Amino acid sequence: MRSRTITAGLAAALLALAGCGGAPSTAEDAPTREVDSDHKDAPVKVPKDPKRVVTLGWATGPLLEIEGSPIVGAADSETRDYTPENRKRFEKLPKVGERTEISVEQVAELKPDLILSGIPAAAQMDYGQLEEIAPVVVSAPTAPADWKKTTERVWDAAGVTEDGEQLVTAYDKRAEEVGEAVADSPAADWTFAAASEGKEARLRKGDWMLEFQDSWSTTVLGDAGLEFLPREQGPEVDFQTGLSFEELDRLDEVDAVIMPAGPDGKATPGSRKLMDQGPWKETEPAQADRVYPLVWSQAASYRTGILLFDEFDEQVLGKL
Repeated sequence: MRSRTITAGLAAALLALAGCGGAPSTAEDAPTREVDSDHKDAPVKVPKDPKRVVTLGWATGPLLEIEGSPIVGAADSETRDYTPENRKRFEKLPKVGERTEISVEQVAELKPDLILSGIPAAAQMDYGQLEEIAPVVVSAPTAPADWKKTTERVWDAAGVTEDGEQLVTAYDKRAEEVGEAVADSPAADWTFAAASEGKEARLRKGDWMLEFQDSWSTTVLGDAGLEFLPREQGPEVDFQTGLSFEELDRLDEVDAVIMPAGPDGKATPGSRKLMDQGPWKETEPAQADRVYPLVWSQAASYRTGILLFDEFDEQVLGKL
């Protein structure tokens, strides 16, 4: 893998930078502070006011949430949880690799004074070469409901917490408003399920996926007081589980279902495939016409979370 095998390339890149005035100075020349990192037992010394930040994995999204953040480059990754505006910003950024395949030379060329990674520990990334370029701070969610805490750690390391606080306040306000609307509606007594069809389900050896409370598609609406199926216990069960089409009767345990929709608001091909299965029409939510495809159903950020609150308010509560 490039991120672990191009030591010679890194040396050449650093020499080239030295010939152009050197790599960016950090702890030795600028005020610093210490922050915690998932990959270190001891705190990491970072610039007090970072000017050039390169992001990897999940850490990219939180910085795109902040207008004027010091992000100068990122690893390519899925962008399903970006607002349209943030997706455009992401596409314009110089790329330094893809997922865990990071080009150390491309990172060095951007002269970062801080590298932020949201790559999960399970990927077993070796950050040794990147740490020769700039301090590395790792903050990755270990569970879906951790996204807020992890976002705020990324903001703190990048020195943009004050800007982020305004976004948190707006999110909390909208969650409270939608929660009050839910409490005054028939949905107050409903239990919801989040269902989808796609590669995630197949990775779990199922035809479709059922998500429980505090999963990726349930944690935001959970902040507005919606009740989802509780997480099951067992060695093969996580915050979500893959099921066969013959097990669609699991949806009889709930009153309503939330599913992914495309940008046009209509059910995605995967959602439509799921709804076209024979057993689907016999489920209680389908019989009661309580199936809601939502564009932002898989939101896991402050800005997309606000969009989901707005969409749920209009497309679900507004039609009850």
